[in-house]
Amino acid sequence: MRLHLPLSTAAAALAVVLAGCGGAETVTVTVGSDGEAPELEAAPQQNPSEGTTTESSGGVVTQRAVGGKPAKDGSVTYRVASVRAVGSIPAKNEYSSAVTPQRNTTLWAIRVSARNDGKTGVTPFCGGTGVVAIDQDGRNFDIDTSGALEVSNDFCTEIQPGFRGSYLLPVRTPKGARIVAVGTWDSDDANDFSGDTSWIRWTVGS
Repeated sequence: MRLHLPLSTAAAALAVVLAGCGGAETVTVTVGSDGEAPELEAAPQQNPSEGTTTESSGGVVTQRAVGGKPAKDGSVTYRVASVRAVGSIPAKNEYSSAVTPQRNTTLWAIRVSARNDGKTGVTPFCGGTGVVAIDQDGRNFDIDTSGALEVSNDFCTEIQPGFRGSYLLPVRTPKGARIVAVGTWDSDDANDFSGDTSWIRWTVGS
Protein backbone atom coordinates (compact mmCIF):
# COMPACT_ATOMS: atom_id res chain seq x y z
CA MET A 1 0.00 0.00 0.00
CA ARG A 2 1.42 3.38 -0.91
CA LEU A 3 0.16 6.85 -0.22
CA HIS A 4 -3.60 6.51 -0.32
CA LEU A 5 -3.70 9.11 2.40
CA PRO A 6 -2.64 12.66 1.50
CA LEU A 7 -2.14 14.42 4.80
CA SER A 8 -4.66 17.19 4.05
CA THR A 9 -7.34 14.68 3.08
CA ALA A 10 -6.61 12.47 6.09
CA ALA A 11 -6.77 15.42 8.48
CA ALA A 12 -10.06 16.64 7.06
CA ALA A 13 -11.57 13.16 7.20
CA LEU A 14 -10.38 12.73 10.77
CA ALA A 15 -12.08 15.96 11.78
CA VAL A 16 -15.34 14.66 10.30
CA VAL A 17 -14.93 11.35 12.10
CA LEU A 18 -14.33 12.99 15.45
CA ALA A 19 -17.21 15.39 14.98
CA GLY A 20 -19.54 12.53 14.16
CA CYS A 21 -18.50 10.37 17.09
CA GLY A 22 -19.54 12.59 19.93
CA GLY A 23 -15.97 13.41 20.86
CA ALA A 24 -14.68 9.82 20.91
CA GLU A 25 -10.92 9.92 21.02
CA THR A 26 -8.61 8.24 18.54
CA VAL A 27 -6.21 5.52 19.57
CA THR A 28 -3.49 7.00 21.74
CA VAL A 29 -0.36 4.90 21.83
CA THR A 30 1.28 4.15 25.15
CA VAL A 31 4.85 3.57 26.20
CA GLY A 32 5.53 -0.06 27.01
CA SER A 33 8.53 -2.25 27.80
CA ASP A 34 10.42 -3.02 24.62
CA GLY A 35 12.38 -5.85 26.21
CA GLU A 36 9.52 -8.30 26.57
CA ALA A 37 9.49 -11.17 24.09
CA PRO A 38 6.00 -11.57 22.60
CA GLU A 39 4.51 -15.04 22.46
CA LEU A 40 1.81 -16.72 20.41
CA GLU A 41 -1.36 -17.25 22.42
CA ALA A 42 -4.93 -18.40 22.07
CA ALA A 43 -7.10 -15.32 21.69
CA PRO A 44 -10.47 -14.71 23.37
CA GLN A 45 -13.21 -13.47 21.09
CA GLN A 46 -13.90 -9.73 21.11
CA ASN A 47 -16.13 -7.49 19.02
CA PRO A 48 -13.74 -5.60 16.72
CA SER A 49 -16.46 -3.33 15.36
CA GLU A 50 -16.93 -1.38 18.58
CA GLY A 51 -15.04 1.92 18.80
CA THR A 52 -14.17 2.17 15.10
CA THR A 53 -15.46 4.31 12.23
CA THR A 54 -15.42 3.57 8.51
CA GLU A 55 -15.24 5.86 5.48
CA SER A 56 -14.89 5.27 1.76
CA SER A 57 -13.06 7.46 -0.76
CA GLY A 58 -11.88 6.68 -4.27
CA GLY A 59 -12.83 3.02 -3.88
CA VAL A 60 -10.68 2.59 -0.78
CA VAL A 61 -12.33 1.73 2.54
CA THR A 62 -10.50 3.25 5.51
CA GLN A 63 -11.36 2.09 8.99
CA ARG A 64 -10.26 4.38 11.83
CA ALA A 65 -9.68 2.84 15.23
CA VAL A 66 -10.93 4.96 18.13
CA GLY A 67 -10.87 4.55 21.89
CA GLY A 68 -8.14 1.90 21.90
CA LYS A 69 -10.45 -0.86 20.63
CA PRO A 70 -9.38 -3.71 18.32
CA ALA A 71 -10.18 -3.33 14.63
CA LYS A 72 -10.61 -5.97 11.93
CA ASP A 73 -9.57 -6.05 8.28
CA GLY A 74 -10.20 -9.19 6.26
CA SER A 75 -9.85 -12.16 8.59
CA VAL A 76 -7.41 -10.50 11.01
CA THR A 77 -8.21 -8.40 14.08
CA TYR A 78 -5.44 -5.97 15.06
CA ARG A 79 -4.62 -3.84 18.05
CA VAL A 80 -1.81 -1.27 17.98
CA ALA A 81 -0.52 -1.05 21.55
CA SER A 82 2.35 1.43 21.32
CA VAL A 83 4.53 3.47 18.97
CA ARG A 84 7.71 4.81 20.50
CA ALA A 85 11.01 6.39 19.45
CA VAL A 86 13.74 4.29 21.08
CA GLY A 87 17.51 4.19 21.43
CA SER A 88 17.62 0.48 20.60
CA ILE A 89 15.45 -2.65 20.63
CA PRO A 90 16.81 -5.66 22.53
CA ALA A 91 17.38 -8.98 20.79
CA LYS A 92 14.71 -11.63 21.36
CA ASN A 93 17.27 -14.20 22.57
CA GLU A 94 20.99 -14.86 22.90
CA TYR A 95 21.21 -15.98 19.28
CA SER A 96 19.81 -12.74 17.87
CA SER A 97 21.08 -9.17 17.59
CA ALA A 98 19.66 -5.93 18.96
CA VAL A 99 18.36 -3.32 16.51
CA THR A 100 20.02 0.11 16.78
CA PRO A 101 19.55 3.41 14.92
CA GLN A 102 21.66 4.19 11.89
CA ARG A 103 23.34 7.53 11.31
CA ASN A 104 20.90 10.46 10.93
CA THR A 105 17.88 8.26 11.59
CA THR A 106 15.33 7.78 14.35
CA LEU A 107 14.45 4.23 15.39
CA TRP A 108 10.81 3.52 16.25
CA ALA A 109 9.31 0.45 17.92
CA ILE A 110 5.73 -0.46 17.05
CA ARG A 111 3.92 -2.98 19.24
CA VAL A 112 0.91 -4.60 17.61
CA SER A 113 -1.06 -7.81 18.02
CA ALA A 114 -2.96 -9.72 15.33
CA ARG A 115 -5.67 -12.34 15.92
CA ASN A 116 -6.59 -14.81 13.20
CA ASP A 117 -10.38 -14.91 12.88
CA GLY A 118 -10.27 -16.82 9.60
CA LYS A 119 -10.22 -20.50 8.71
CA THR A 120 -6.63 -20.94 7.55
CA GLY A 121 -3.21 -19.89 8.86
CA VAL A 122 -1.94 -16.33 8.30
CA THR A 123 1.46 -14.63 8.58
CA PRO A 124 0.80 -10.95 9.35
CA PHE A 125 3.63 -8.54 8.44
CA CYS A 126 5.94 -11.27 7.12
CA GLY A 127 8.01 -9.85 4.28
CA GLY A 128 7.16 -6.32 5.37
CA THR A 129 3.57 -6.39 4.10
CA GLY A 130 0.39 -5.57 6.00
CA VAL A 131 1.78 -2.60 7.91
CA VAL A 132 3.12 0.89 7.20
CA ALA A 133 4.22 3.84 9.35
CA ILE A 134 3.14 7.33 8.26
CA ASP A 135 4.89 10.56 9.26
CA GLN A 136 3.63 14.14 9.64
CA ASP A 137 4.25 14.83 5.95
CA GLY A 138 2.27 11.82 4.77
CA ARG A 139 5.37 9.80 3.86
CA ASN A 140 5.11 6.01 4.17
CA PHE A 141 7.83 3.95 5.87
CA ASP A 142 8.21 0.18 5.73
CA ILE A 143 9.22 -1.86 8.74
CA ASP A 144 12.76 -3.20 9.01
CA THR A 145 12.06 -6.87 8.27
CA SER A 146 15.60 -8.03 9.07
CA GLY A 147 15.39 -6.26 12.41
CA ALA A 148 11.93 -7.69 13.12
CA LEU A 149 13.31 -11.20 12.77
CA GLU A 150 15.91 -10.35 15.44
CA VAL A 151 13.57 -8.87 18.04
CA SER A 152 10.07 -10.31 17.48
CA ASN A 153 9.38 -13.98 18.29
CA ASP A 154 6.17 -14.21 16.26
CA PHE A 155 7.45 -12.47 13.13
CA CYS A 156 6.85 -14.75 10.10
CA THR A 157 5.35 -17.45 12.36
CA GLU A 158 2.08 -18.73 10.93
CA ILE A 159 -0.86 -17.99 13.21
CA GLN A 160 -3.50 -20.69 13.20
CA PRO A 161 -7.23 -19.85 13.37
CA GLY A 162 -8.29 -18.63 16.81
CA PHE A 163 -4.77 -17.67 17.88
CA ARG A 164 -3.10 -14.30 18.27
CA GLY A 165 0.47 -13.20 17.64
CA SER A 166 2.26 -10.24 19.24
CA TYR A 167 4.83 -8.26 17.28
CA LEU A 168 7.59 -5.76 17.93
CA LEU A 169 8.26 -4.00 14.63
CA PRO A 170 11.27 -1.70 14.04
CA VAL A 171 10.91 1.30 11.72
CA ARG A 172 13.62 3.79 10.75
CA THR A 173 12.81 7.36 9.72
CA PRO A 174 15.01 10.36 8.90
CA LYS A 175 15.82 12.68 11.80
CA GLY A 176 12.97 15.12 12.28
CA ALA A 177 10.30 12.75 11.00
CA ARG A 178 7.54 11.90 13.47
CA ILE A 179 5.25 8.91 13.11
CA VAL A 180 1.66 10.15 13.39
CA ALA A 181 -0.21 7.07 12.17
CA VAL A 182 0.17 3.35 11.52
CA GLY A 183 -1.68 1.47 8.81
CA THR A 184 -2.50 -2.26 8.99
CA TRP A 185 -4.34 -4.55 6.58
CA ASP A 186 -4.82 -8.26 5.91
CA SER A 187 -2.04 -8.96 3.41
CA ASP A 188 -2.95 -12.67 3.40
CA ASP A 189 -6.09 -11.69 1.49
CA ALA A 190 -5.18 -12.56 -2.10
CA ASN A 191 -7.59 -9.91 -3.38
CA ASP A 192 -6.05 -7.09 -1.34
CA PHE A 193 -2.41 -7.97 -0.74
CA SER A 194 -1.31 -4.30 -0.76
CA GLY A 195 -4.19 -2.79 1.21
CA ASP A 196 -5.45 -0.90 -1.83
CA THR A 197 -9.07 -1.87 -1.17
CA SER A 198 -9.37 -1.66 2.61
CA TRP A 199 -7.10 -0.92 5.56
CA ILE A 200 -7.08 0.39 9.13
CA ARG A 201 -5.50 3.73 10.06
CA TRP A 202 -4.39 3.98 13.68
CA THR A 203 -3.83 7.56 14.83
CA VAL A 204 -0.76 8.04 17.01
CA GLY A 205 -1.38 10.42 19.91
CA SER A 206 0.72 11.70 22.77
